[in-house]
Amino acid sequence: MTQRERSQREQLLTQTFVELADVNRHGLEEADYLQAMATRCEQLLNADCVIVFRAQPSGPLLTPAAVSPSSDIPRQLLRAACSEGPAIDTCRTAEPLGPTPLSGPTPRWPAFVGLARAAGFRTAAATPLRYHSSVLGSLLLLENGTGSLGPEEVRLARALADAAASSLYFRQQLHRHTEESVHLRTALVSRSVIEQAKGILAVQLGTTPDEAFTMLRAHARSHQQRLSELAQQVVEKGSLPADPA
Repeated sequence: MTQRERSQREQLLTQTFVELADVNRHGLEEADYLQAMATRCEQLLNADCVIVFRAQPSGPLLTPAAVSPSSDIPRQLLRAACSEGPAIDTCRTAEPLGPTPLSGPTPRWPAFVGLARAAGFRTAAATPLRYHSSVLGSLLLLENGTGSLGPEEVRLARALADAAASSLYFRQQLHRHTEESVHLRTALVSRSVIEQAKGILAVQLGTTPDEAFTMLRAHARSHQQRLSELAQQVVEKGSLPADPA
C-alpha cells in the first residue's frame, strides 16, 4: 500500500467512525444507516461480502438488515446465516469469531458452510453489534479465498460494530423515551378532561365529584365507550349524552 493509499484509507476510516456515531443525521432511517455501514465495511475490511444482521426482540434468530452493494449473495445462504453460522454464534457469545476457514470433513455449520462454499466463499468472520450487555445484531464478513481477511480486519470490524451498536442503542432509547413522553402527555390530557367532566356533572346534577365520576364511569361501561371519549363529550355538550330513543 502506497503512502497515498494509506492516507486515503485513514481518511475513509475517520469519516466512517464519524458517520457511525450519528445514526440520526439528516433524518436517516435505520435501514439506510445500516446499508451505509455495510458499504463502508466492504471498502475497509477486505471482505468480498458484508452482511449486517439485526437481532429479533424475541427468539434466537437474526434478520438481514443490509448487504454490501457489490455482493451477489444467494437467498438460501442469507436465510441459513440467520439461524446457523458465525453471525448467530457471535450473537450468542457476544464475542468476535474468526477468521474461520469454511472447510473440513465435518464442518461446524453444515448447512451454512455448504451454501457459502457453493457461492464461492472460503473464509468467514463475524462480530456482534454490542453495546455493553445488549447485543443488537451482528456483522458477517465473507471472503472468497484470497487470504485478505485476517485478524486485523476482524479487530477493525469489531470497532466499527461497537460504534454502530452504541448509536443504535441510544436511538432505541430515544425512541422509547419519546413514546413514553407521548403516552404520559396523552394520559395527563385525558385525566384533565375527566376532571372537567366530573365538575360539570357535579354542578349540573347537584352531586359530589366522586358521585359524578361514578355516573360517568357507569355510562361509559354500559355504552362500551372509552371514559376519556365520554368525558370529552360531556365537556363539549355540558351533559351526559342522551340515550337513543
